[in-house]
Amino acid sequence: EIPLRLVGSEMCIRDRFKMQQYEIIEPTDAESIRRYLGSGAIKGIGESLAGRIVKRFGDDSLRIIEEEPERLAEVKGISERKAMEISDQVSEKRDLRQAMIFLQQYGITLNLAVKIYKEYGQEVYGIIQENPYRLADDISGVGFRIADEGELALLKEQVLDEVLESFYEKSNEDFTSFMEAFATAKSDRNVRGMILELFTTAQSNPWQSEWLDKLDEDYKKACESPDDSVWMQLALSDYRNSMEDVLRELQKAWNLTQEFDGPQMYAGTIKSDLELVETLCTKDTYADIVQALTELPAYARLAAARGYDGSLQKQAQVKAAREQMKDTIQKLREKIFFQSQSDLKASLCRQQPMVHVLLELVRAFTEAYDKAKRKKSLVDFSDIEHFALDILVNAKTKEPTPVAEEFRNFFEEVMIDEYQDSNYLQEAILSAVSKVQSGEPNMFMVGDVKQSIYRFRLARPELFMEKYETYTKEDSPYQKIELHKNFRSREGVLAAVNDCLLYTSPSPRDVEES
Repeated sequence: EIPLRLVGSEMCIRDRFKMQQYEIIEPTDAESIRRYLGSGAIKGIGESLAGRIVKRFGDDSLRIIEEEPERLAEVKGISERKAMEISDQVSEKRDLRQAMIFLQQYGITLNLAVKIYKEYGQEVYGIIQENPYRLADDISGVGFRIADEGELALLKEQVLDEVLESFYEKSNEDFTSFMEAFATAKSDRNVRGMILELFTTAQSNPWQSEWLDKLDEDYKKACESPDDSVWMQLALSDYRNSMEDVLRELQKAWNLTQEFDGPQMYAGTIKSDLELVETLCTKDTYADIVQALTELPAYARLAAARGYDGSLQKQAQVKAAREQMKDTIQKLREKIFFQSQSDLKASLCRQQPMVHVLLELVRAFTEAYDKAKRKKSLVDFSDIEHFALDILVNAKTKEPTPVAEEFRNFFEEVMIDEYQDSNYLQEAILSAVSKVQSGEPNMFMVGDVKQSIYRFRLARPELFMEKYETYTKEDSPYQKIELHKNFRSREGVLAAVNDCLLYTSPSPRDVEES
């Protein structure tokens, strides 16, 4: 009884068609109105009567039925009473059609939409917009479950198969170049890994689609002006930090050569190394760095250590500082600053179409993967995080929603443990329910950036470092307190825990006997 438009049908066995997708529409022209009225949806109207109504009123038939039902009596076979009955039925069906169209935008199937409308009627609009989770309690068939990692891994592989197959079918020059560059003749596993890695990283950002678009745009800008690109700023920052680390270690090595039991025979070489690194530290453009690393003079040799009777540990430390210098410079020269600026720009421009293809693959995978999960009523941890963000922050304006405002007023404090493990998505969620954005900071964070090596759930330790570097030690709304003492290891705490364990833990004999 619901007018549909089929989208993307495919032929199946026995010459039947399988509907892949449908779209609910309003019948607007005379022919579609005639088919709708004569379909049996409206009790008392058959094909013949539907034809007479449309012949009399044309494209205006539905409006006449709904707004001027008495005029139906102008059609042979329709009394005034029957005209009103027809009008009531069409109006009722119209409300259903409009509700179906409304629910369709949320990916709700036709059958489920009918169940929802029968349950809520015209209240469905307010319920969906204000408290959609009520459907899980009220409607059979509405709900979800959290998938396990194994199930999700299999689903991702299936979706990847479908996405790559669709790109192969539409194969263009850029896609072919991308696959030739990153896949092998026997396997596309490398490509799959790239798609999944970028997809996972995107999931840890508040608005994945915008983040991917920005990557695309940033790479295009890098082609036009490499010096102004995000990539270049990161490369130069990495260079500065690396050379400063080397310089610090060489200065320590120099100090060791000046000690009475230090390797004084290395002093001249270390001084030469210091002068070289100090010169490299002055280079601050890509072109200058490439030139300096390309024209790098040969390293001075360490003097012979015959007869040395000083500290072997200090001798080893000096040698280690030199090796660190050589390794760092070699890696910078081989991995980042290995080509001229003109060659770099040419390389970026060659790669830009392939980067765009990768981002398109990630977008296609994201959309298909979301659909596959919805079809199976599955969610993962990242989905739950993004659902929470959607409830708390308006995606278009980036402003907090009324729900977020309600939580802000409810929470006196927002306390976050292991803050070094937070990512940008989690930061957005927690900021939305705190009063930080309204100038009343009530977020308290505890963490240890040294533990960020675990990279838990794509943690961004720079969130921690940004606050550590900008918050004051003095009393202020944005204050940091450095905890240098480990209170868990205080004598009183250890004694109390040991006393508890003494009476609750099994004895060695008990363990042996069990």
